[in-house]
Parts: sequence; structure tokens; C-alpha cells
Amino acid sequence: MGLFLPSGNNFVTSFSNMKQPIAAATDIAIHAPIDKIWQIMLDTDKYGEWNSFVVKAEAQGDVSKPGTAMKLHVRWNNGKGATSGEVITEAKAPMPALMGLKEACWAYRFTGWLAALGLVKATRYQWLQEENANFTIYRTREEFTGLLKKFIPLADVQHGFERQAANLKHRAESSF
Repeated sequence: MGLFLPSGNNFVTSFSNMKQPIAAATDIAIHAPIDKIWQIMLDTDKYGEWNSFVVKAEAQGDVSKPGTAMKLHVRWNNGKGATSGEVITEAKAPMPALMGLKEACWAYRFTGWLAALGLVKATRYQWLQEENANFTIYRTREEFTGLLKKFIPLADVQHGFERQAANLKHRAESSF
């Protein structure tokens, strides 16, 4: 007796779709220097003062160092919340790139038992790209893969990213 597999291509299609990411992303122009925005992004202790999406971040170390663990507390648009374990995977402070303009990247990966079992995998990237000394583009994107990705409240994540980007813009421009 052999291994039972569903007939047709449904099994292969389902497995293939599990690996196709779904994503939330946004970007915004900020009239402030890239170094100022980077400082705000990495000052996670002050998220509660300005960030209406990630309302609290508990870091277990220096968030500018890959390998640092964090617990993020997010607030959805409906007022409900969730917590998420994360680990910093990339922290590239602003440095000159093409034509001497600066770029930066901060990324973290979802951790926990869902990730360990491959049921939900996710990494969020936040990029800064200097357009000139006082004008920066902020971009963020998080991709989700895994068998349970369809249960991710993607519209809520998208709305949260948009709120966070607008909050970051307001914080950076008002303190510039």
C-alpha cells in the first residue's frame, strides 16, 4: 500500500500556494533628515508616545543589533490588540549609497511556535532612502508565508502600517 495523495494537481497547487507570500506594504515621503527618522524608528521605548500601531515594544537588548529579541504590542484599528515575538535580522544605519545619498534598513522576523512549525513565517522590512538632506522616503513591507497565512488579518496589518507611517512622518516633521 503506497502513500495516499489527492488525485489531480490539487495537492501540488495547495502546497505551491502555501509558499506564495501575501504582503502588506506602504510608503510615505517625510520632510526630515534620514538620521532623525532612523533615531525615532529605533527608539522603541518611546513608541507609546507616537506610534498608534505598534504601541509598545519590549526589546531584550540593543535594537540596532541583529539577533536582538523583541515583543511588539500592536493595536488594530478596531481597538483590539495582539502581541508578537520578533528578532532583529538586519539593522543597517544610514550610510551613503548611490550618488552619496544615504539609505538605511531595519528588519525583524516573526518568532514563536507558529514560525517554528512553518505555519506562519513573516519578515518586516523598513527602509529609508534619502532624497536630499531634508527629504526622506520611508517604505515598509511584510510578507507572510505558511499554511496558516490566510488567517493573517492582512487588511488590519495594512491599515496599521499606513497609520504607523503617518505617525512617523508627523513625529519626524514636528521635531525637525
